[in-house]
Amino acid sequence: MSSKWTWVFAILTAASFAFGFVFFVATQEVTGRDWVVLGIGALLGATATALIATFVFHSSGRAKKLAADTSRAQQAADSESKRLDEESRSKIESERLSAVAENDRLDKLAAAETALIEKRTALLEALPTRSERLDELEDKVVGLHISIEDANGHFKAGVAQALDAANHGFRDMAFQNQSAADTWKLAKERFEAQLRAAEADLESVKMVSDEEYLEEQKRLRGLD
Repeated sequence: MSSKWTWVFAILTAASFAFGFVFFVATQEVTGRDWVVLGIGALLGATATALIATFVFHSSGRAKKLAADTSRAQQAADSESKRLDEESRSKIESERLSAVAENDRLDKLAAAETALIEKRTALLEALPTRSERLDELEDKVVGLHISIEDANGHFKAGVAQALDAANHGFRDMAFQNQSAADTWKLAKERFEAQLRAAEADLESVKMVSDEEYLEEQKRLRGLD
């Protein structure tokens, strides 16, 4: 108990004692043994008053302390509740952001897979069919035959012109014509090599079915 309340209780005790004494003197004739009764009565009254005052003030102090403790406990509870709410909101926001990031990643992955499928589909659709390849090779063979005949004609003409120029003493012209003839001869040999390769390709394509040819084209392009 603080010194303030100690002084209050002391003053109340003294005041009660004085009040009892004055009241008794004012209402009684004080003689003999009455002084003893007066003292005892005043002391008992003062003590009772002090005890009652002490109980009242002590109860008031306890009530205030209890109220203060309750207020502090409520503030602590509110603070803890606020902290938990903030943690909960932070956790929810973190989970939301993680979910958004995961959804974005899955969307990008799905888009990439879709693009890959579309690209593969486009490549498959662009693959030449067996019939298209046969037509291409047959046209190539015909064209090479024509090129060979044309080169052979230029070669023979060049040789003839070179001989004619040499017979007439035009050596420079004879050399130029012979060089041109040799060039056409090399071209003819190159066309003949291409013709042999084209004819071999044509025969290999003729030997397989449409399905076998398509599977082979997929394998060659890494689409199998």
